[in-house]
Amino acid sequence: MKRALQRGFTLVEMLLAIALFAMLSLTALTVFRGVLKNDEITQRKSTQLTQLQRALAIVERDLTQAQARAPTGDKRWPAAPEFAVLQTAGEEGGDFQLLLIRNGWPNPQARLPRATQERVAYRYRQGRLERLSYPNLSSPQAAARSVLLLSEVTRFQLRFYRQGEWLTAWRAGGLLPQAVEIAIDTPALGEVRRIVTLPAARPL
Repeated sequence: MKRALQRGFTLVEMLLAIALFAMLSLTALTVFRGVLKNDEITQRKSTQLTQLQRALAIVERDLTQAQARAPTGDKRWPAAPEFAVLQTAGEEGGDFQLLLIRNGWPNPQARLPRATQERVAYRYRQGRLERLSYPNLSSPQAAARSVLLLSEVTRFQLRFYRQGEWLTAWRAGGLLPQAVEIAIDTPALGEVRRIVTLPAARPL
């Protein structure tokens, strides 16, 4: 009887198989890394977009609740109206881009020793947009509570609409603008603009 002839893989065939497997593994790894990177970028963009939307919502809320009041004559902002763009440095450092008085500060059953109005300032410096709130409406010298809204901001700009004209500054006494345009520019999301109308604005 003739014995069956057995033949194994040659060294060349084994090397070719190993090389092919390595190439397939490298391709799969590259695709997997690409998917992970894209997912990371998507999540980062989503987080940045959520932060931007939250910041805009806070600014919009304060603007829609802004109230025109007579100047208090405080020493910190001499003869400044209660809604103004101020470029002078405050005690905490940096420029106050916007100063306003807003309604809607909750004080259930007047249990807290303060008003339902709140003094608010927005400060933009070194790529950071902050919201400052003061515990005492009539005493801006008191320490402000600062909350970081956005970082890595390349531009924060406001324009004010009144009687058919857009202005880059607002010092109109006790009057409020009819609308405010907010422009925020970030490296990740580019420029975002939003126009907010002020219900409490009185016609001239």
